[in-house]
Amino acid sequence: MVSDAVEKAKLLNSFFSSVFTTESVESIPFHDPCFTGSVSQHLRHITVDTPVIADKLHVLRPDNSAGDDNLSPRLLGDLSTELVTPYSLIFSDH
Repeated sequence: MVSDAVEKAKLLNSFFSSVFTTESVESIPFHDPCFTGSVSQHLRHITVDTPVIADKLHVLRPDNSAGDDNLSPRLLGDLSTELVTPYSLIFSDH
């Protein structure tokens, strides 16, 4: 068993070096762009309806863990009626 930090790092490096392969970057496939319009055609006008936001907040499962924003789904669900208007103002293009 390895207990020294340096030896652990060497052991992990040896393992990961053995399972990954070195590939040529010259043969990476190219994908067609999803959006082919000009910059002026980018998504600029977004409409977010308050009933849609309310529906989304009501169906959150309170037993799930918090997301990247670190807000509990239970908290969002419990405060859904208070959060609908601020969220619609934040996410809508006014």
